[in-house]
Amino acid sequence: MNNFKMYYIDLNSSFETKRVTEFLKRFDLEYNLVDATLVIKDEKQKIIATCSKLNNVIKCIAVCKDYINQNFLNKLVTEISKLIYLEKQDEIFVFTKPENKFIFEGVGFDNIFVNDKIAFLTNKINNYKKYKTYIQNLLTGNDIAILLMNCNPLTKGHGFLIEYASKKYQQVYIIPVKEDVSLFTYEERKQMLSLFVKNFTNVALLKGSDYLISKATFPTYFLNEEDKIVIANSEVDANVFVNLFENTKSKITRVVGSEPNSRTTNLYNNVMNTVLEKNNIGFEQVERYTINNNVVSASTVRKNIYENKEWESLVPQTTIEIIKKVDIKKRMTEKNVYKNN
Repeated sequence: MNNFKMYYIDLNSSFETKRVTEFLKRFDLEYNLVDATLVIKDEKQKIIATCSKLNNVIKCIAVCKDYINQNFLNKLVTEISKLIYLEKQDEIFVFTKPENKFIFEGVGFDNIFVNDKIAFLTNKINNYKKYKTYIQNLLTGNDIAILLMNCNPLTKGHGFLIEYASKKYQQVYIIPVKEDVSLFTYEERKQMLSLFVKNFTNVALLKGSDYLISKATFPTYFLNEEDKIVIANSEVDANVFVNLFENTKSKITRVVGSEPNSRTTNLYNNVMNTVLEKNNIGFEQVERYTINNNVVSASTVRKNIYENKEWESLVPQTTIEIIKKVDIKKRMTEKNVYKNN
């Protein structure tokens, strides 16, 4: 490395990020959704290798073909992994091109999902296997509905969907989104669900997972991005869902609410429908619950709380009880997420 320099670029520098963007275009890669970028430059200050990360996901990886045998990729991955571990993450994921996956397999990563466009790997495959075993060991019943819910907070709309599924399907399992980037914490959202479903005899709450709707598998769930990026992320998340529920003896149906007001989630639902159909898993989209012809959404509840407007009629009593234990206005100011997530 004597004639080469490896360093983290300043993501606030348009000059630096433009150079990385242009470099990655040569490899047909898009530079987006990152919180750190590491580059290697030659003696002429030309970028010859780079990789980035978003939370605990390594992505945007490229090395000039003239330097492919210089072990630069290993150096980049080792260095950026140190940063991920410093941020208290205990598992690292990789998004890369399928032709690159063997490189990561050689340094301790295993495939979760690979298609002709993308490879998604982890360095803790046993965590994934344990979660899959946990899911499949708990499933009972012949006709099962699976609901993935963020519930930020749980509204009467979520309640309507749960009640609908409980009446139509023999058994209902709810998986809360585990990613803690919402206004309400994972534990608070899980408690909202637990309290709401306690009187349902055929509804059970499962543990959330880093493998379903997280910033690893589906970062654009939490952001607004270009359609093609949303679709690519959705395909990964949908196929991970298929893998987790494959080979079960029960009939599985993914149940979701329609999304008239969310372009991102509507795209996600369309991709999910296509992928599940190809893999013999059911998909049902239920018309959203409305009050006075207005869709009841968690974003409306958050907005009304922030603006001191009426919100309690939009949520069940169990949700009110939990929200009133939180200094919600202070949290909204600190986290600045009342409009998103």
